[in-house]
Amino acid sequence: MEQFRKTFQEVQYRGSTGELSYVPYLAMCVNCFLWSLYGIYKDDIMIVSTNVFGEAFGVWYMYVFLSNCPLELQVIS
Repeated sequence: MEQFRKTFQEVQYRGSTGELSYVPYLAMCVNCFLWSLYGIYKDDIMIVSTNVFGEAFGVWYMYVFLSNCPLELQVIS
């Protein structure tokens, strides 16, 4: 998470994502979402709570990424 934080501080400072790819951030969102579903299925609050926290960060990172990427890359928004 520390590397993501440093990267996004730089993105917000520059106002552009440059050559960064959105794939790692999307993968983080999907990974945490799937682990949260698994935690719900297994009725394990520890798995759910840690991955909901990770999912919240993932959604925030994707929001920051999409709001600072060039218009031709904003396919999702």
